[in-house]
Amino acid sequence: MGLERRGNTYYYYRKERRGSRVVSVYEGKGSFARLMAQFEDLRKAEEMVNNECVQKLNEVERGPAGRDRQQDRQGVLRIEGVKKL
Repeated sequence: MGLERRGNTYYYYRKERRGSRVVSVYEGKGSFARLMAQFEDLRKAEEMVNNECVQKLNEVERGPAGRDRQQDRQGVLRIEGVKKL
């Protein structure tokens, strides 16, 4: 997190890459710094939830036996192509 405390004051720094170096860019202090740190925590939590949802959707697409959904569709097409007696 980019929140730093010095004495009684909080400062917020954003990290950014410049070439091969990572530098700290000053964003603000006091209540603004604490608010930005909370916002960053929420953004990271949202990203984590989104990644978990994508992973779950991919698991559903593969099916319970790890099969690909495309394989399931092909199996259904073969079954539907059989004439009933």
